[in-house]
Amino acid sequence: MMAQAYYLPFFFQAVQATSAKVSGVQILPSGITIAIATLVSGIFITMVGYYVPFMWTGAAIFTVGCYLLHTLVWSSTMKAWFGYQVIIGIGYGISVQVPYLAVQVVVISVDRPLANALISLFQALGGALGLSIAENVFQTWLIKRLDKIQDINVPIIIASGGTDLETIVSASNLDSVRNAFSGAVINAFLVSVAAAGAAFVTSLGIEWRRIGVKKDSPEMRDNSVVESTSH
Repeated sequence: MMAQAYYLPFFFQAVQATSAKVSGVQILPSGITIAIATLVSGIFITMVGYYVPFMWTGAAIFTVGCYLLHTLVWSSTMKAWFGYQVIIGIGYGISVQVPYLAVQVVVISVDRPLANALISLFQALGGALGLSIAENVFQTWLIKRLDKIQDINVPIIIASGGTDLETIVSASNLDSVRNAFSGAVINAFLVSVAAAGAAFVTSLGIEWRRIGVKKDSPEMRDNSVVESTSH
């Protein structure tokens, strides 16, 4: 999610020539959808009693949304980028809280604070690592594409961060430079596609447990006794 949060405003500013304020408004659909989806999924998980299907569903939807975001181009309409953000927000919102719910079920009470801390740690590390990889992909593709354009100052363009390109690039080269930024951004989004796909695959191996039956509950202890005596 870090790559989208960082590069989507960049896409709006560098590729579609919007201002920083406008791009901040344009990324609201994902944030609002995440908040709503998180709240709604929490209610439904409590009602159903099983969290694993929501992890599968959320990861699958998030993967699709990340791929759709990868298809954006400079001429993409509001309908496209708004809808893609909603899909991403739904997928991320459904699944983001599931690990914390799983901890309450599969981990004994004394270890739950540590387990929750580890989840937060690895989510932060994963986001930072993913953003670092996306930055590397972005820089590599941008430099490669800009080097093919004649009569431009590549270091100055890169240093500009993609803003106010019309003031540092001639009108004849402006579209080519914007296309270079567009290609670099959508390739950076591929990192999110790969990460989301990996999350979906790994979620398939999550243990099924019902909320309300915790690791150290009497029901779980009774089941353990039955299993041990049967062996």
